[in-house]
Amino acid sequence: MICSISHAWETREHPDPCLFQLKNLVNGLSLYDAAYFSEIWVFYDYVSLFQWQRKTTVQERSFRRAMGNMHLMYAHQSSLTFRLECLTPPDVWAAACDDETFKVPVYHEPSGTVVFIPLRDLMANGVVYNGRGWCIAEKEWSAARSVLGQNMVMDGEADDESGDQETKKVPTAPDGFIRQMETSNFTHRNDQKDVVHLQEKIFYEKVTARKYLKLSDLTQAHLVELTGSLPHYQNLQVLKIELFTGEKEQVIAFVQALSTLPLQKLLLKNLRGPEGIGNVLAEALAAILTDHRSLTEVDLSYCEVSNVGAKALAKALQRNTTLTDLRFYGCEIDDFGVEALADAMQHNKTLTKLHFRDSPFGRVFTPDGKALERIWERIKANQEAAAEVVQKEAQGCKKEEEEEEQAVEIHRNIMCDGCETKQPLIGKRYKCTTCADYDLCQICHAKRDSIHPGHEFEKIPGVLERPQAAKVEKPPDEPDLADVFPGRARIQDGDSYLMMGMTAHSCVSVATTWIHIIDLYLEISSCAMMLGLIELNFIVAFVRIQYQVLSSTVPNFHVRPK
Repeated sequence: MICSISHAWETREHPDPCLFQLKNLVNGLSLYDAAYFSEIWVFYDYVSLFQWQRKTTVQERSFRRAMGNMHLMYAHQSSLTFRLECLTPPDVWAAACDDETFKVPVYHEPSGTVVFIPLRDLMANGVVYNGRGWCIAEKEWSAARSVLGQNMVMDGEADDESGDQETKKVPTAPDGFIRQMETSNFTHRNDQKDVVHLQEKIFYEKVTARKYLKLSDLTQAHLVELTGSLPHYQNLQVLKIELFTGEKEQVIAFVQALSTLPLQKLLLKNLRGPEGIGNVLAEALAAILTDHRSLTEVDLSYCEVSNVGAKALAKALQRNTTLTDLRFYGCEIDDFGVEALADAMQHNKTLTKLHFRDSPFGRVFTPDGKALERIWERIKANQEAAAEVVQKEAQGCKKEEEEEEQAVEIHRNIMCDGCETKQPLIGKRYKCTTCADYDLCQICHAKRDSIHPGHEFEKIPGVLERPQAAKVEKPPDEPDLADVFPGRARIQDGDSYLMMGMTAHSCVSVATTWIHIIDLYLEISSCAMMLGLIELNFIVAFVRIQYQVLSSTVPNFHVRPK
């Protein structure tokens, strides 16, 4: 378990002179140590990086490389971020300053050694956590992960005069981050340019590639931030938000920002806001559902959607052709809303799941009284149609796979100049890039250094044909081997013959089975060589074993040496 610590430097020379952060860190990590079996590795910049003064080029190079990729420690999907937002309490700080025996080990540049200096002689920095440039950046990088739970406060809420005590939940777009950095403080020097560059780098690396995003407990400010960042989530397929708050204009802008994304699942639960906010969400969503071509699942559970929102979504369902799952758990839809959905379902051919659990339908009288029955009939018909489509697609895929497995590459009017096989050349073809007309089959290409040394080859794709189409007729003057060796069985595949019962002096072409062995050997050896894991002895042993297998299963099996 890799834990990256985000903290403030309370003095220029030492980040935690009173050991206040260290105590909070140990207390927090002890809980994880007790709960998990894995080792806990901690990244704390002061002890994990070479600090001033770096006396060798190796140390300086290491430090610069770390600074240029610092975002990886806080944004990696397999790491955790623990934030120490609290500064040393003023009374503890004052007591340490008055204590003559309390000294802090720091690097002393004139002497080039570590010396102990009284706390009052250090250059203190009392800027709150959320007012510091690096701290803000580390929160931003941590928010770029797909799961919010990997970014948390270790020491409780800080006494933050900025009023921002909330966990960073949504990454800020680069232009908004630049505005934040303009008023931020840096302990050692103004690293604003470097931090802005790293933020832009991680934002586009993480956000544009993100396919799954899960958020929870979003305030109005968070929703506004998310709306501004959504256009950059170009590959987002699943968006899940549990418990969020927004005003009417904010919710509409949020849904409109979703319209350009390739979303497949939109799971929104527990929307809070002014009266009727659930219907605002449903109406805005209905506007984009009409033409959206990828959304298949929508969850509006406990979002306070009532009949008004249900009727808006019902109109969208009449034209939507992708949605298969719609959920209204805990909403305020009664029989009139269900009636509207039932009418819409008569025109919908894709919806196979519709949920109303914990909704008040059935408590009032409706003119029809059979809305649920009509919905169920339409749902059942859609399910059967969907199952039939899946079955046809599966059969089609299976047929294509079978045809692909049976098909082989054919190179008509081409022969192998290595073994001089008859036309056409079957299998992979390799053409010499130097000679005008020189081709090798896959087997001969493996021996190109001895057959055609010093020349480079390129692979030429052939036409995929089934074995029956690739079958080559024997030349008229070629004797029938069955007549030459009566009583022997023969297996023919294309222009390759495997004679069982022939002696070592018999003229036998390379068998199809042997070709498969060579193919497998080439594939294994090429992969292994790329990994640097193979030796010549292994290759020889592999071929020998395969040859022995054939010799033991096929009577008198021999291959004529070249």
